[in-house]
This record gives sequence, structure tokens and C-alpha cells, in this order.
Amino acid sequence: MKHPWIAFTAICSLVMGIVLICVIFGGYSSLVRCQSRINTVKQMLADPCTAQVALALRLTTLAHDFGREKTDLERTAQKLKAVLIKMAAAKDPLSRDLIKEFETAQNKITQGIEILAAQLKDRLPSEKIDPILLEQEELNTTIIVMVKQYNKQASYFNTRSRQFPGMFIAKLFSLDHLRFPEIIPPPLTQEETASAS
Repeated sequence: MKHPWIAFTAICSLVMGIVLICVIFGGYSSLVRCQSRINTVKQMLADPCTAQVALALRLTTLAHDFGREKTDLERTAQKLKAVLIKMAAAKDPLSRDLIKEFETAQNKITQGIEILAAQLKDRLPSEKIDPILLEQEELNTTIIVMVKQYNKQASYFNTRSRQFPGMFIAKLFSLDHLRFPEIIPPPLTQEETASAS
């Protein structure tokens, strides 16, 4: 061979090109898969929240002669339901304002259920209230787990799209403008707080 360095350079260039293409498309598919996981967790988060809305409304049917607490919980349940519909319809990523609405409604419904259930506990037999409190505790735990999963995926996407080489890949595929705000988990219920201490 007259020019071995030319052949060597050509082979090295080819190998580097293949490696570069693998890095680019591997990084891109990683970001796309992460977006898909965020969307899946967002949908999974909606299920226990919707069940919590139904639980709150079920609790208000037991509170016949309650005024403000019953009305407040009904309003909060309807508000959370509306927020969940907006979240399902929203394009990724969720806006900070919508996340703030979700956090506020979620906190209010958790507190509202606890307040009304505590007041009903004095008037109704425990076999009517205890299952509701247990269900609320289970739903709240599931919501906290889903929020943590959502935050984990959001943090992964945000970090990968800002660090080398992900920042170049995100820019190349117009994903660099995407930032997924994290969600503050709802507070623990009184039962969860008591069992944690």
C-alpha cells in the first residue's frame, strides 16, 4: 500500500462518524424516552387524584347538616377535577402555573377530607368513617409516590438536556427549550404522620 496513513485516517474517520451518530441518536432517544416516561407518570398520577375527588364527594354525602366544611370540600373537589382535566389536555411540559394550581388543590383536598372526616367521626359510627380515612391514606401515599416518580423523570430530563453532550443533542433536535418543573408532594395525612413518628 502506497499511502497507509490515508487508509488509516479514512478508517478512523468512519469509526468516529459511526460513534458520533450513535451518541447523537442514543442521546436523542434517551430524551424522547424520558419525555414518554414523564407523560406516563403524569397519567398515572391522575388516577389516584381522580379517586380522591370521588372520595371527597362521597364524604360530603355523609355530611348532611354540615355547612361551610361540606361546601368547601365540594368546591375543592370540583377545582381539583378541573385542574386534572387541564393537566390531561396540556402539552408537555406542564406550566408552572398549572403545577401550582394542582399543588394548591391537592393540599386543600387532603386537608378538607381530614377536617370533615374528623368532625364526622364524632357523629357517625367508626365503620363508616374509618374505611374512608384508610382509603384517603392509601390514595395520598400513592399520590406522593407518583409525584416523586414524576420529579425523578423531570429532573433527569432537565439535567440531561443541560449537560454535555445532551445540551447539543437537545439543541440539535429543538428540545433545549423544554424544562419540566417539579411538583411539591402533598402533605402526609394525620394517620401517615402518626405512623411515621
